[in-house]
Amino acid sequence: MDDRGVPVWPLIRGLTEYDRDELLGMGRRRRYRRDEVVFHEGDRADSVHLIERGHVASCAFLETGETVTYRVFGPGETFGLLALQSGTAHRYGTTIALDEAVTVMIDADHLRSRCLGNAAMGQVLIDLLATEVRAFAAALVEALFVPVEIRVLRRLTALAQLYGQGKAGTVIPLTQEGLAGLAGTSRASVSRVLKGLETARIVERRRSAVVVDDPEALAWAATRAPRDSTSPP
Repeated sequence: MDDRGVPVWPLIRGLTEYDRDELLGMGRRRRYRRDEVVFHEGDRADSVHLIERGHVASCAFLETGETVTYRVFGPGETFGLLALQSGTAHRYGTTIALDEAVTVMIDADHLRSRCLGNAAMGQVLIDLLATEVRAFAAALVEALFVPVEIRVLRRLTALAQLYGQGKAGTVIPLTQEGLAGLAGTSRASVSRVLKGLETARIVERRRSAVVVDDPEALAWAATRAPRDSTSPP
């Protein structure tokens, strides 16, 4: 937040107050109910969203009929950046509000032209896209070489931070299928890990949610070998 309580998204960080106000003035505030679709896969990508409040998930629907959640975004984050590519772009996945969410939606054409006329903003955008590429590359390497249990623990730790800044009692409102998609594994594997964590009193399973009772132990577990992961000292 800046001095006026306005979120400072990475997309506008580094801009002057005047430039921030001008850019945000181009946007429209959109509100979404829980489970409401922000956009569908294949829709024309014509806008970028800056999250002011709430959380959204990007999902892919497989030919097998399964739904894979591959990314969760929270307050202060930006999604829909593929809309900034030249030519006619289409959404890669379907994005759904996980809770009541508020975003600032900025027209991609306006944002693109704004970047072309502002070197500082153009550099910010390049850095943001580079960060996204690094994140996807890291996720791919992790999926190929990191044990399943550790992947699940890392996703839980990241989500606990996203939803509650790592505080005890944080509720992660995702199903086991959703967690499996984020970790690149099966629901059965997620269930096995959660059972071990619950036995160790680190988390509590609820209907369509996980409560993190001991975030420090969870973070510790995410750094350990699979055989030690639910037995903190």
